[in-house]
Amino acid sequence: MKQAWLDQWRQLLALALPLSLTQLSQVLLGTGLLWLAAQDGALSLAVMGLATVLFNQLRTMGVGLITPTGNLVATAMARGEDEVAVRRHLLAGLWLATLAGGFGLLLLCLAVWWLPYLGQDAALLRPTLAVLLVLAPGLLPCLWFQVLRQYAVGRKQPGPVLLMTLFSCAFTLLLGYMLLRGIGSMGGWGLAGVALAGTLGQLFAFALFAVWQYRLLFAGLGWQAWRPDVAAMRALWRLGLPVALTYGSEAGFFMLITLLVGSLGAEALAAHSAVNQLVYIAFMVSVGFSHAASIRISEAMTRQQFAQCRQIAMLALLTGWAFCVLLALLYSLFPQWVLALFMKEADSAVYPLAASLLLLAMWLQFFDSWQNIAVGLLRGQADTVSSFRLSTLAYWGLGLPLAWGLSQTHGLAGVWYGLIAGLALASLLMLRRFFRVLSVVPVLQVERA
Repeated sequence: MKQAWLDQWRQLLALALPLSLTQLSQVLLGTGLLWLAAQDGALSLAVMGLATVLFNQLRTMGVGLITPTGNLVATAMARGEDEVAVRRHLLAGLWLATLAGGFGLLLLCLAVWWLPYLGQDAALLRPTLAVLLVLAPGLLPCLWFQVLRQYAVGRKQPGPVLLMTLFSCAFTLLLGYMLLRGIGSMGGWGLAGVALAGTLGQLFAFALFAVWQYRLLFAGLGWQAWRPDVAAMRALWRLGLPVALTYGSEAGFFMLITLLVGSLGAEALAAHSAVNQLVYIAFMVSVGFSHAASIRISEAMTRQQFAQCRQIAMLALLTGWAFCVLLALLYSLFPQWVLALFMKEADSAVYPLAASLLLLAMWLQFFDSWQNIAVGLLRGQADTVSSFRLSTLAYWGLGLPLAWGLSQTHGLAGVWYGLIAGLALASLLMLRRFFRVLSVVPVLQVERA
């Protein structure tokens, strides 16, 4: 029994660690862009934080829409389908990503009409609009990259994805620094230069992955293969839309939390943006374990190996929490070092707010990790509707009203109390659903037999 658990853990880590490290490198990129923005002061940090949250709302929903590409590929391979049948999921993902990315790009370009109605400080509006317009074109290559990565993960052949991601991050941050400060005799472009580096970095990451993994992805594909496969796109849409809505519900929850914080002032938004970026570290590690556990459970469910499903779920959850414990120790023992990425202790208006949020972040990341892994577990069961329904209930039924109510009496800390409550309820509800389904399915199959 012990050996079976160890074998499952090794297999889970073999897939999850490269994905988690890749996600961490993306956190490094986001943290680096915020750090560059912070070089222009607290206002620029607040602007970049607000623009990033708005961009991420659409990016997250697009990623959710095409994330089941990996599950469909893993299921097809577990059934022994041929190469043509497997690759149709890749092409369907690229077509769907193009449609979703084009729609998101249009919404961001129309921000001039809807941004003034979000109730933010007037000083934030014009620079945020400028940053959004520069970030918008990066949405398409970002989603294309995610399709390629999900396809490779579904085949358990991610290749040197971590190395490629680190290389693209280094390219983006170096370019961002040069555009911020200026190149040679050319003056710096300020915050717009940082945003442009982010967009070009998305395009660079997609091109690098496509070229490096060309044989796995595109070798042997003729032009006719690129025609839209309506049946494959419909299958991905049917599975991916609830995931997109789930991710969108969570991202929308975080976006409205950010807007609520922004109504408290630029200093509060700067502190929130900095600490929220740190929370992304635990979140992105859990994303890796969520994707890995989801792929493994899709295979196990296809083969009716239900005991393995339970093992995979428990191992993913426990490993995710172990990483959160390490981060909590880091935040509690060395808070000055952590916050020094974004601000100096002498920043009397922002630093005390950020320090108080860092203590709350230690608790928030535990529930954020579990709810993220739970979404992947349910996706592995092909149950994407429940994750949307339950997360929406938790975020919008409890978390957001509580955050708004407590903000009236406890300010910024009250907003985070609501945030923690919403994530905690979402994790508990989704995990309860996963284990209930896992206990019922074998019984139903025996009765049918």
